[in-house]
Amino acid sequence: MTKSITPETKTRIRQSPLPVIGAAVAVILVVFYGWSQRDWLANVADIEARDVDMQSRQLERGYATELDDLYSAVSDYAIWDEAAELARGNRPNFFPESLNPGSLVRLEVDTFLVIDRNFETRASFATDANSGQVYEIPPDPDLLTAVKQGAASEQLNGVTDSLRGIVQRARGPALFVARPIFDRAAKGPPAGWICFARAFTPVMVEHMGRFSPWPVTGYPVANLDRSGLPADVTEWVRHSPLSANLLTRVSGRTHVSGYLILRDQVGTPVWLVQLEIPRSAYAQAQRTTLYQTILLGLLVSGFMLVAVLLVARSRRLSADRKALESRYRAIIEQAQDGLLVADARTGEIVDANPAVQQQLGFTLDELRGRSVLSVLRGPNDSQDPVIATLARVEPSRGIELVQWLKDGRQMDVEVSCVPIESRDRRLVSYLMRDLSERKKAQTQLLANQQRLDKLANHDHLTGLPNRLFLQAHLPEAIARGQISGQMLAVLFLDLDRFKHINDSRGHEVGDKLLQEIAKRVRAAVRPVDVVVRMGGDEFVVVLHRVHSPDEVAIAATRINEVLSAPVMIDGRALVATVSIGVSMFPRDGATMGELLKHSDTAMYQAKDLGRNNFQVFSPQMDRSLKERVAIESSLRAGLKLNQFDVHYQPIIDIHSRRVAGLEALLRWKHPAQGYVSPERFIEVAEETGLIIPIGQFVLDRIGRMHWWQVAIKPAKPLASAITAKRTGHDT
Repeated sequence: MTKSITPETKTRIRQSPLPVIGAAVAVILVVFYGWSQRDWLANVADIEARDVDMQSRQLERGYATELDDLYSAVSDYAIWDEAAELARGNRPNFFPESLNPGSLVRLEVDTFLVIDRNFETRASFATDANSGQVYEIPPDPDLLTAVKQGAASEQLNGVTDSLRGIVQRARGPALFVARPIFDRAAKGPPAGWICFARAFTPVMVEHMGRFSPWPVTGYPVANLDRSGLPADVTEWVRHSPLSANLLTRVSGRTHVSGYLILRDQVGTPVWLVQLEIPRSAYAQAQRTTLYQTILLGLLVSGFMLVAVLLVARSRRLSADRKALESRYRAIIEQAQDGLLVADARTGEIVDANPAVQQQLGFTLDELRGRSVLSVLRGPNDSQDPVIATLARVEPSRGIELVQWLKDGRQMDVEVSCVPIESRDRRLVSYLMRDLSERKKAQTQLLANQQRLDKLANHDHLTGLPNRLFLQAHLPEAIARGQISGQMLAVLFLDLDRFKHINDSRGHEVGDKLLQEIAKRVRAAVRPVDVVVRMGGDEFVVVLHRVHSPDEVAIAATRINEVLSAPVMIDGRALVATVSIGVSMFPRDGATMGELLKHSDTAMYQAKDLGRNNFQVFSPQMDRSLKERVAIESSLRAGLKLNQFDVHYQPIIDIHSRRVAGLEALLRWKHPAQGYVSPERFIEVAEETGLIIPIGQFVLDRIGRMHWWQVAIKPAKPLASAITAKRTGHDT
């Protein structure tokens, strides 16, 4: 019985091409993989060959370096007056007497030869590396022949000419360098020729190989048959042309060898230098190829398995998608925030959840077909670019808009826009969150912040800005003045005898007086100026945009005049004058600290001049203040160190010409200034309160004057000046 294929089965076959696609992709991958791996291994082998060739050329450079070292050694003797004289036959004992055997041994020079222009030997020496001695030997015929041939062929006639290479000697091959000999003038024909030779030994091969990180071995060509080298290498050495001195040969799977032929002057191979490089890169490439082959097999198998699983999964996802859409629909409908779905191109609403329907007062049928701009507007009923941005489906987060309700009311909302990709058209979802409660909380928070800011930066008694406000405001005003080049003034105000009012009338009256003073000062200056209560009975006025010092003088005079008028407090008239110190930016300071310090100094100067006036700071005030501070410090130290003394001045009755009494006079002996006049320190002592302990010191000294009462009969009075502060009165 033949089994028929149902239409549903045919549809599934047509809708499931993944296995066929997977098989085709697998075949393509295998073919491409095989070709790429073969090419990769060939590239690795080529890289190894280039590396060996580079290292072999490095050996050539090492060989050239050895010749250059020998050239440098012989050059020290080639251009030398004494060497030229020796070559001419004038100083036959020069070299035996002047040679430094140690330097020749260090240079590994084993033969030293000098011949004159007639090719006669003038000097022939050999060095013994073991004993460090130089001894005379007959000239080596091979070395002598090589030098003569070079000189005869005119290769050694110029100052910079040289002949270098390998020479076959009876005692073995050697590197040699020959140069013409000139005196220091280096003019005319050479006086002769000089030659240094260095035996070519395995140590020389090691020196050549110091430029290569790989093992280097040297073989004399005469012994190649016993060297164990491959036959093809031996054959190459013996029959290679003069220009072919390098050979790269793969020695199995473990090493790649490079060979360098060193030839003598006539081109005969003398030494063969071998360089062996391990084939680690090729071995790693083979291992990698094996691993990749295994991995590719696993990937192809996995790919086919995944293709089969995807077919089954796509069917399952189709069913799950429908269930998920139903679940999402339920979540959206139960969401507390409003959600609108609109067409991205036209902006027409296509769906809305129950929450937004309740917010707007429209049903779903009423919302469908409406433009999203009919329910969402910008501030002040404007369709600003924000709405256009939303309509173009450009993602935007947290945009605050106005929602228009059906009954005409408006509500602030936060709108988030997310594009939705659909099969048939592009949609946009608008998530709208009510901001009414948030706005209310933000307004309350702003009001609280402003209230706290006012409490922190304003005086609670007078309502004026306080010291904290001044610390933030004055540096900014100075910075603006530095940019604009305008002046500003700082007026430091201190009420005169305010403590007396507080003590006599009470603090409540004092507070009311401070409030009235604050109002008058604020009214006496311009609105752009700043009035600050620093604390107690001190105020600071900052005058902005000052054009001349006269403006400051007018303002200070106006403040003095306004505050001189009586103030009615609880039915009683009080008069409170003020002393004002003035400092100006930039003349008197460039920082807040300097301006306040100098205005405070000027204020004390105003008090010293009788109060109820203003004084402008000058450098002399600063010096006077520093002097008063120094006197105060010295007074305190003088009291502790007993620097004060009482002198007694007799009082004479001019009628009887007899002593009528004594006057006690205070004297201060300063350790550095000597006796200091009371006129310099009494006023400072009274202002600082030090007059009390000083007066007590004087009275104690007078009280111990018993000898005066005993010696003078009848007793005479003893007078002393007493400050008002000693009697308990205040000025």
